Amino acid sequence: MTDTPPHDSSTDSTPPSPSLADATRAQATQIGLILAIGSLFSLLLVAQVSLAPQVQSETELRHSSTVLADMQEIQADRGVVADGAGGQASVLRMGDSYPTYLILAQPPGPYGTLDTEDAGRLTVTGATATNPSAADHFAGDPIAGETTALEYTPGYHQYDAPTTRLAQGVLTEEYGDHAEPIAGGEVVDGRNLNLVWTTGDIATGQTKPLTLRTERLSAADRAIRVEQSTDATPIRVRFETTLSERRWRELLAAELDEETTPAAPAYDGDGRYVTGIEKTDGTLTVSLETGVSYRLDMAKVGWRTGHQPGFPDDSEPEPAYLATDDRTPVVAEETTTTLTARVADGYANPQPDVPVTASVETDGRLAGGATSRDRLSAGDGTVTFEYTAPEITRPTNEASEQTERVRVTLPDASGGDDDPRVVVFEIRVQNTHD
Repeated sequence: MTDTPPHDSSTDSTPPSPSLADATRAQATQIGLILAIGSLFSLLLVAQVSLAPQVQSETELRHSSTVLADMQEIQADRGVVADGAGGQASVLRMGDSYPTYLILAQPPGPYGTLDTEDAGRLTVTGATATNPSAADHFAGDPIAGETTALEYTPGYHQYDAPTTRLAQGVLTEEYGDHAEPIAGGEVVDGRNLNLVWTTGDIATGQTKPLTLRTERLSAADRAIRVEQSTDATPIRVRFETTLSERRWRELLAAELDEETTPAAPAYDGDGRYVTGIEKTDGTLTVSLETGVSYRLDMAKVGWRTGHQPGFPDDSEPEPAYLATDDRTPVVAEETTTTLTARVADGYANPQPDVPVTASVETDGRLAGGATSRDRLSAGDGTVTFEYTAPEITRPTNEASEQTERVRVTLPDASGGDDDPRVVVFEIRVQNTHD
């Protein structure tokens, strides 16, 4: 019998245990990965901290340029509405947003506030209308009214952007007390005076686009011809402004006559009619040459947002006077003629749907044989009455005529012939007998 050799345990195939060195290498790899990720994240944070202000500033700069372009559209709306166009609507992009690829939490995007601000009084002095009917109302007394400015104020985090302001037709950028014109208006253009009063009640701040409507309250439908009230006093236009006198001299350089002065304003025939531009206590005075007439265009427009239903009642101009081109028509006896008057507001523009009364004061009849009739003014402010002249009683001669009177009045007129809300037609009725 053969003996079996004893088993040698050293020849077992059991795998060896990991060494301490192997474990250390694995931990080092993990720690290195964590440190690398942390370093990368730290680099990204540092980069963003450095980059974010630049990105925000560039976003705000672009938005500021967008606002300026939108305000120029609103400036253009104001001009066309004042000239008689229907209401206009423009979109003002009030805010923006910062890029979303940045890691850190971002502040709210650039935004702004839009407000209507008191801009003082716009006044014309020393002007008398050359049309006799209009002269009853524009007889040299100041033509004055409150006006407003439209202002966009940015709410930015980085870029020191200006306030954008629209007043007296001029668009400006304002940095504190310093203002610079961006797009000028034409208050004076040769012998044309273009005056626009504005109104509104806006105070809103947001980032979303805002629809702004520009509405006509009194459009410059018909200009009036004016001249200085007295030989010694020129016509002057006054208004408050944030622009300097120097900037206004630059804006009106083409109109300024350096050969004349407010103290010696006589017309010299060179095609320039502004004798002086002076700013005192925030009010600019533009003085004009004497000895020449001017075309005065006046209008009133209002600003409102798309959410506002309209304007307060006191924003709407009231009927101010009656005008006519012919107070003394000539007609043959027993014939019918049309008497035409026009209802105008304080800006010399037509007022529709105003009740007007005509009354025969002597002989003759209105339509239907009446001695008094009421009618509403039409869309262009005109109101007409048919008048039939009486027969001239014999004996008379062929060249004779007699004068008949028809009084046309607005509501609440005093009744006197010199009341601007009264027009008296003195109709010359001619005899047609052989």
